[in-house]
Amino acid sequence: MLQDSAVALRTEARAQRNALNDRFEKQRTDTGIERDRAARDEFASDQGAKSADQQVKKELKEAKAFREEEDDFGAKARVAEQKGNTTDAEELNEIAGGHRRSAAAADARVQAAQRDAADLRVKAAEHHRDVVDAEQRLDKLSDESFRIEKQIDLLEDQSRLVDAAAVKLTRADALEGAGDAKSVNEIAKLRSEADQLFDQAQNLEIDTADIASVTGRPVEVPNVLVGPVATTEAEDLDLVGDSGALSDDAHAETTSGEPDPDTDATAAASEDAPEPEFVSSTDESIVAAEEVLPEPEESFVDEPTDALAASDGASEFDTGDAVDDFSDPLA
Repeated sequence: MLQDSAVALRTEARAQRNALNDRFEKQRTDTGIERDRAARDEFASDQGAKSADQQVKKELKEAKAFREEEDDFGAKARVAEQKGNTTDAEELNEIAGGHRRSAAAADARVQAAQRDAADLRVKAAEHHRDVVDAEQRLDKLSDESFRIEKQIDLLEDQSRLVDAAAVKLTRADALEGAGDAKSVNEIAKLRSEADQLFDQAQNLEIDTADIASVTGRPVEVPNVLVGPVATTEAEDLDLVGDSGALSDDAHAETTSGEPDPDTDATAAASEDAPEPEFVSSTDESIVAAEEVLPEPEESFVDEPTDALAASDGASEFDTGDAVDDFSDPLA
């Protein structure tokens, strides 16, 4: 049961890790592609702005040249008019007008290139923000993945603790089944260690909601982390419980003051049992008394006295001179 739960925990941790890796790789790939496109767009916009700047410089130079040509041919046309050469003057004025129109066209291209450069710089800035945003999301994905990895590691740690507790309980059950009374303490120790392992498993702080929110997969954890339950009755373990101390029931019986039925029955049997009667000094009564009475304690005198010898053979209920004589050597 517990080992199955440990396997289920490991399987769930593996499934969550696979879901995390799949989601992380997909989002990292998609976000990376988005970032690369934004970076290319930024580069293209920036290069477009720079190209427009170059175009502005070129058009400004051409506009200046056209104006210089216009001025030159205009001056020549005026000289021809002064000389009365009307035909040459008209021709020269036409050429000057052409240069003037070319200069105006160059000015228009300059203005357009300047507007394009400004627009491209705005777009480059927007694409740059997209690049920064994508890179921040990539960093967040990495941090998020690292955080959930730690949570999944705790799931795996939990499975190992449950598995270790199951091994100890299995060992305890095997020893209990062997019926060796000498294994009572070892059984209690194994169950106590299993309790500690379960406590460690229960005390692991695992944010399953956080895991599910990132992996998109609900976390299914077996509902077994409630601590190991003793499978051996207290009386079979001489009232030794899972932790090596008195079991709860045995402790309650010894501290509550309530009589124990088995103890009462034993006491009653002892009270009802007849006590040995020593009513005569015959040899049979002495033999019966010797069979049930404990060995006499060591005497304070090394050798029997005359008073002890005098009391030999007297009845146990005879408290006459023998007692007085027995007290004399001790006086």
